[in-house]
Amino acid sequence: MTNSLPPWERPQWQQPGPGGTPGAVDPATGQYPYGQPAHGQQSYGQPTYGDPSYGQYPYGQPTYGNPSYGPPPWAQPQYGAPQYGTYPYGAPAGPPRRTLRKVLGWSIAGVLVLVALVVGAVLADDAATPDARVSAPAATWLPTGLGDEPALDRLAEQCHQGDMSACDDLFYDSDFDSEYEEYGDTCAGRRSGGAWAMCADVFTDAD
Repeated sequence: MTNSLPPWERPQWQQPGPGGTPGAVDPATGQYPYGQPAHGQQSYGQPTYGDPSYGQYPYGQPTYGNPSYGPPPWAQPQYGAPQYGTYPYGAPAGPPRRTLRKVLGWSIAGVLVLVALVVGAVLADDAATPDARVSAPAATWLPTGLGDEPALDRLAEQCHQGDMSACDDLFYDSDFDSEYEEYGDTCAGRRSGGAWAMCADVFTDAD
């Protein structure tokens, strides 16, 4: 039997006990004023036995490791974890030393092969090209009356004797438009002047 009076108008023995438990037994009826609570139940919204205890979820335990609120774990940053594209312990100092030695060795080998090819091509070209020079004919101009330079006189004498390099040196060492220059240009009268070719490239040295 329950009392229809509101709680604030009921006598002290009909007031609910601490924590929402029923008050004392009615002395007239020998019953609780609000009825005997069922086993494992409490009045006034208290959780029944079997409800989740402290720290549990009321609607089922979520998957282990997944938070109940907020973005999923794969979208949350992990403190201390490296970001995508970065190294966890800093960027490496560079390629391994063995790789550097290998690259350096191949580079040196490539340069040596290239030099060998160039030298071989030059030597092959020289061997394939015949010597186009001809034997120096007899000089037709005596080395006299060219000037008063002793050093140039010696070069003119050597040119007359068949040293083609001396003829070229005389041409370059003498003054412009001088007798010495013309003597060296004609290779001691062996050709006409103004040929624009070195004597040593046209004639071989005379015996």
